[in-house]
Amino acid sequence: MNDNRYCVIMAGGTTNHFWPVSRESRPKQFLDISGSGKSFIRLTYERFSKVVPRENILVVTLSRFGEIVREQIPELPA
Repeated sequence: MNDNRYCVIMAGGTTNHFWPVSRESRPKQFLDISGSGKSFIRLTYERFSKVVPRENILVVTLSRFGEIVREQIPELPA
């Protein structure tokens, strides 16, 4: 695997695209919309971990969502 590859997952926004399922406290990137048992952010992490070293995957989010990200992607370093 190429160690020079990086992935930045942008997961900070709050929108009402999936209202009433998504809420400001739990926006769509943290929801299991597909019924797979995995959220959008988890599925994105898993897809990119096949082509980017896991230590080179970064998640950019609001500080208030940090705990949710750590719950859904526990492999990420703090």
